[in-house]
Amino acid sequence: MAKKKKKPNYDYDVMSALHGIISEDSHAFINMANVHTLDNLAPLWIKNMKENHKNRMWKKHGSFIRSCTGLGVDKAIIGVGAGPSFNKNAHVLKFIHDNDAVKNWEDRDFIIFASNHQFKPMLKMGIIPDFVYLVDASDMPSVYKQLCVDIPKSGDGAILITPFHVAPRIVKDWSKQGRRILFFLANGQKLQDAFQKIVGKSPTNHSMICGGNILNTM
Repeated sequence: MAKKKKKPNYDYDVMSALHGIISEDSHAFINMANVHTLDNLAPLWIKNMKENHKNRMWKKHGSFIRSCTGLGVDKAIIGVGAGPSFNKNAHVLKFIHDNDAVKNWEDRDFIIFASNHQFKPMLKMGIIPDFVYLVDASDMPSVYKQLCVDIPKSGDGAILITPFHVAPRIVKDWSKQGRRILFFLANGQKLQDAFQKIVGKSPTNHSMICGGNILNTM
């Protein structure tokens, strides 16, 4: 008889690293909203996952969590979204980038994450993000343009981090243009079961709570 797999425990009481940073009620709300969203959109996202597997995207690029565990030790993450504070603080971000990003990785103090909305605006300013985050799995023309249309050569070093159920056209063209991708799995049970069936791998070591929006995921 096969041994039953142990599911990851997302209970607040065992996630001590969050205590003092986010309240238990907020954690419960984020987790509930995230799971309901994933369950409702699961049919479309599973279809995307099948197409991405057919295109050998996981085999070519691999797991964000497996590849980047420990990468941020003793470093601060700067998550750059499209809010009004960006323009007010853009000069500070440029200063940090120009003085910190030129150092060897072990000597750096910051990791810069850009949302998909901010990828091209940052490149235009001369700021090259280490990672670009995408959590929107839709195939909207606006998202495609943000990531795959008229990207300058300076953006080639940025790595796209996105769930494996992302729209296939976006990751296929991002990859075709020579940029790297790292995938993660959202923690919805339907998506995790589908990943195991489609890819043939356990989802346990590739999953994380997305938090309902891109900055929470960062």
